Amino acid sequence: LVLSVLEYATVTWSLSADLRSRLDAFQRKSIRRILGLRRDDFVSNDELHQRVGFIELSDRIEERRLRWFGHVARMPPVHPARRALLATPNPDWFRHPGGHRRRWTDQIDASLKRRYDALTAAHPRDRTLRREFPISWRPAADCGEQRKLGATDLRKIAVRLNADLMTD
Repeated sequence: LVLSVLEYATVTWSLSADLRSRLDAFQRKSIRRILGLRRDDFVSNDELHQRVGFIELSDRIEERRLRWFGHVARMPPVHPARRALLATPNPDWFRHPGGHRRRWTDQIDASLKRRYDALTAAHPRDRTLRREFPISWRPAADCGEQRKLGATDLRKIAVRLNADLMTD
């Protein structure tokens, strides 16, 4: 399985739950094929994961998306990618029926919240986490009272997450 080809431009994808499960199923199917396992071998997904120790493709895509978001968030405000990230849609604009229900930025919000919740669950008594880091990265006007998540905040969160991963 050539992951570089499979993951090309995944940072821009807006994944639905169905697509996430289909990508993960494709990855497990490919790994089974590489290992020479057949259906009648009855190898569960958990056992396959223990044998190979792979990271789910949907999790890798989420990690790459967050890495790209951090890169764009640290760009100067005049950079086109940064302006596109912070742009607000036209008020007359609407999503067409059958289109994606969640935007790319909605998935960034969900990913950051999921990681933030995992971090605070790992350190339930550390009140500085809730005080230091807002839940949203959006500008203060979009978030109500919360302040904007800056580049230094992203670095602090990354350092905290990496330290937690190293201790596990």
